[in-house]
Amino acid sequence: MRKQRITAVTAVAPLCLAACVSLAACGTGSGSGRVGDGGPLRTGAPPLTPLTGTEWTVTALLDGATVNALPQSARGAAHFTFRKDGSAREDGSARAPGEPVAGSVNGSLGCNTFRSPVKASGTTVTPGRLTSTRKLCPGPRMPLERQVRKVLESTFTYAVGDGALTLKTSEGRGLRAVAAVRAK
Repeated sequence: MRKQRITAVTAVAPLCLAACVSLAACGTGSGSGRVGDGGPLRTGAPPLTPLTGTEWTVTALLDGATVNALPQSARGAAHFTFRKDGSAREDGSARAPGEPVAGSVNGSLGCNTFRSPVKASGTTVTPGRLTSTRKLCPGPRMPLERQVRKVLESTFTYAVGDGALTLKTSEGRGLRAVAAVRAK
């Protein structure tokens, strides 16, 4: 009986070693971290977050190389979501490859709600006319609202990584936001 157990363990050990070596090989190389692309194994890291369909909460404002964290009383006040509005043109005809994708962005600028049509081409987003409610915002929310609005009314580039989003205009203004975490 004891001989059988030893034989079973010695037979399984090479298989475990081969599996460990195979898993380690999956974590080498560069890529997006998605399964099957040869990218690094991202254990413990947040999953890749899509630009569209995610509610983004503003955490900081950018002015050139300066990053300004929001005051405590304004945290969580500004948030937005980008949406794709379909794959067809406004006239209903099919969109050509590489043609800008129409969509929209909506949310809160700090205390006023807003909506704007947008067109995206690569990592560049060009907004249309931004419409919003017109309430007077208390405390530090009004300066936050003005700055977020300036970014969202300008053509900007975006970068998404590890659950964070950065928007930046050609003038160097911008914002950082994180994917909102929903209570379950």
